[in-house]
Amino acid sequence: MPKTISTFARCIVIVVTMTCTSLSQIPSLENAVSVPLGVSSSTSDGYGQHLVGVFNGIVKHFLVGNDGAIIYQDRLAVSGGEFPIVTSSGGKLRVTMKLNNNIAVYQSTDGGASWPSSFFPSPPISVSIFDIDASSDGFGTHIVWATGSVLGNNEVYYVMLNYQSPPSFGTLKNVTDLPAQEYGYRPKISNSISRAHVQFITPNQQMYSRDLLLPNTWADNYVVSSVASASAVSSTTTSWQTSNRLFCLVAQWPYYNGSQQLQDFYLTSKRSDRGELE
Repeated sequence: MPKTISTFARCIVIVVTMTCTSLSQIPSLENAVSVPLGVSSSTSDGYGQHLVGVFNGIVKHFLVGNDGAIIYQDRLAVSGGEFPIVTSSGGKLRVTMKLNNNIAVYQSTDGGASWPSSFFPSPPISVSIFDIDASSDGFGTHIVWATGSVLGNNEVYYVMLNYQSPPSFGTLKNVTDLPAQEYGYRPKISNSISRAHVQFITPNQQMYSRDLLLPNTWADNYVVSSVASASAVSSTTTSWQTSNRLFCLVAQWPYYNGSQQLQDFYLTSKRSDRGELE
């Protein structure tokens, strides 16, 4: 009997070892995906990789699987849309764009398999709309744009579309309304815990940033980059969680002299069991 038990135990060890080895193998490389030229924005969620862009004057959405295959395409097709941006949060996939001199947001709740024919229209906007950017979090979809796309005396605006039923837009905000700097273009927006960060380039090609403490409290100052001659700015967001604390890091990457340099970053955290921001 002891010999039988010993043999059985060795078999269990062998089976467990083989199973762990199989799960730890490095996955094969994914296939390349081919979509028409014109993709301008992308995001990922549990459904796959979402791509949007303008193709022959039509805004389209593509869903690409992890194997590189196109799952959905042309299920969203909007004629005349400009500057489309795709975001995803809380099971809501949204495509934000300029349409008929206003902001329009289309929403899908099934990963892009279906899109309602109607969209959420912003209130009438009296300023020009160029270079839209957007990000989504638990508060809603944060949208920024500039009143011009070239270096000059342009302004940066912000508005949020919430998750109410039906969703509604908040108050339009001029982000560049502080005396220290009243103009900007090429805006980008990113989120950390309970905050939104709006970055833009000034006429003298410096990178400025202004924070929004959500839902509606704006900082009364700018964060000014020391990088000179910036031509654009991008941002990346990384989040991670420990046993009782959620961390979020937002890094800003300005372009200057044809390359990128890490310039500023924000690190916020909160107790995941109490929701306290620090």
